Amino acid sequence: MKPITTSIFTFEKLVEGGYVYVDKTGKLYDLIRPPFGVYFLSRPRRFGKSLTISTLEAILLVRDGYAQLLDQAAEIWPADHSRNLARTAGRIGLFGLRSRVVLALESGDVDRAMQTLRIFFADIPYDIPLSHEKYYQTIFFVLLRLLALDVDCEVRTEAGRIDAVVKTAARIFVFEFKLQGTAEDALQQSHQRCYHEKYAADDREVLLVGAAFDPETRNLDRWLVERL
Repeated sequence: MKPITTSIFTFEKLVEGGYVYVDKTGKLYDLIRPPFGVYFLSRPRRFGKSLTISTLEAILLVRDGYAQLLDQAAEIWPADHSRNLARTAGRIGLFGLRSRVVLALESGDVDRAMQTLRIFFADIPYDIPLSHEKYYQTIFFVLLRLLALDVDCEVRTEAGRIDAVVKTAARIFVFEFKLQGTAEDALQQSHQRCYHEKYAADDREVLLVGAAFDPETRNLDRWLVERL
């Protein structure tokens, strides 16, 4: 039987110790959606104020090792709340996307990360003009910055500029995008210009990602991944 405690008041220690606790993550939507004022938590001592704040911190920062648990919490949120989150372009409103994308990239699962990003692109109104590749590149860059990921764009090398580079603790992802082209074209460009050589002295695994956007659907269409 799992232990019960009254002395643990941080989310990390609660999870790591395997303690029994009342999961209230499904109730946090109303607390972390864009507020209209300041919340004052005035409950008596020993009633979970510190643990609630610690859980919110883990959600917003997507602490290493807890993304899977937070991802599961996002699954139980009501459907209308999930839609609102997908439509809110801000750090807090991107709760569901953040946990999924961060977890996927930390584990090297590019397919899952890109499938999740498709959700965001699918919610962009059709009548916003997206006729240039740089527009998609900018959205990708801003979105990943909002997710608190280490991302740079237009990274210069001796042979050209990489569209985007995302770094995690264990991996470096080199992204090349195409709007009027294919994922194969994007990956071939990365090879021809030897973009990966910029990171040859880095101990982290390097992954080349060639991604194509569809101008008709205005979304990620296809991508290829090559591990070096």
